[in-house]
Amino acid sequence: MIDANDSYKVADKQRELLAMMCDLHSFCVKNDIKYSIIGGTLLGAIRDKGFIPWDDDIDIILDRANFEKLLSKRRELGKYCIKEQLWVFKIVRKDTFRKEGIKDSTPVLDIFIADRVPASSLGHRVKVLCLKTLQGMMKERTNQKKQFSLFYKAALAVTGLLGRVFSAKTKKKMYTHVSKWGNKNKTQPLMICNDIFQSLGCIYDAAMMDNYELVNFEQTQLMAIKSWDNYLTEQYGDYMTPVRTEH
Repeated sequence: MIDANDSYKVADKQRELLAMMCDLHSFCVKNDIKYSIIGGTLLGAIRDKGFIPWDDDIDIILDRANFEKLLSKRRELGKYCIKEQLWVFKIVRKDTFRKEGIKDSTPVLDIFIADRVPASSLGHRVKVLCLKTLQGMMKERTNQKKQFSLFYKAALAVTGLLGRVFSAKTKKKMYTHVSKWGNKNKTQPLMICNDIFQSLGCIYDAAMMDNYELVNFEQTQLMAIKSWDNYLTEQYGDYMTPVRTEH
């Protein structure tokens, strides 16, 4: 829940995010677009009935069909726009984007997309490798606070050089094309193709995005996958025990 004492200095941002999310929920319901809150947002909804006290973002996930439906109606979002930052799509207020672009402090709704895993294990490995390579090609800078192995530093250097060959638009098209690989087979497991580097390749149940329900979140209700218990257990283990982790 939003901390009235604002212990983590994020309460104002959480209130802005909540207003944005309520607007998006209404838009999705009106246009028959299915989404689910995901990650720490879903964890907070189930455990705290709202934000995790220190959380300063909202994550949502859509399957490819619903994501493309949302994109097709982006001009109807009113005061919001959808912007692609590297491989992650973000919903941001138009006036905020015009004023400051997207910074770490900007309230945004992060959109993650669920696609299928190719049928063969080799295809799965190749898809993940291609996505990781493209992420390296698309990165504009690395996190200076993290310590990387020599192998990882070398991979970043090579993919960074390769990335200079292609325009940003071309790299984004390539990323979307690879992400969709395997989607024709609806029985295949799901993976979040625009996830962070460390989580690429994680596999989720094929039916994870088939059914939804409303869950309580800060005195309102938002959509969530019905199989949220399986997802949260896989992601966090004993998810009802609060442990602060770095996002």
